[in-house]
Amino acid sequence: GCQRDSATGNESAEVAETAPLSEHVESHHFVFHFATGDNVSAQDVEELEIHYAGFVDDFGLQGPETIHYYKYASHVHKEFHTGMSGDGFADLEARAIHSVHPNSVHELVHVLAASLGDPVSFLREGLAVAYPGYYSLGYARFGFGTRDLHAVWRGWMGGSNAAPLRELLDEDAFWSSKSMTVAYV
Repeated sequence: GCQRDSATGNESAEVAETAPLSEHVESHHFVFHFATGDNVSAQDVEELEIHYAGFVDDFGLQGPETIHYYKYASHVHKEFHTGMSGDGFADLEARAIHSVHPNSVHELVHVLAASLGDPVSFLREGLAVAYPGYYSLGYARFGFGTRDLHAVWRGWMGGSNAAPLRELLDEDAFWSSKSMTVAYV
């Protein structure tokens, strides 16, 4: 049978949360690891390769030769194996991506941008969110059109204006409050 992850909407064969990531698919820059019964499509691989090439070209970077991409069948599966909740994360030291999505460009940007240094989280997260939407695959994935930043923020945060810049640039304040949400705008 198939199951649909309620948080991601991804559909895959039923995979036990303890299932090892024993399957592998290799491409020019990636080694994908996933469980038997789950999958990574050729389109997902191609999209990541396009984003990899575009990002390193746009920023004049030398990307890592190989990025290991650990694709989990569900949030429960990922949390069992990594101890981390959420959709995904980038392990910068290992040059690895752990995600419930088969093509997390957001986490890819974190891995590739690591060679730029270690800027404040506001800029790191902002780049990882903005770049996938603006890189040309023939479409933009998101945008707020003519809506005002504060109007978008008020909708998300229940009426208050966006956080002051000093809060966004302070590491502790950024991660301990709702300030990081502005990075996604």
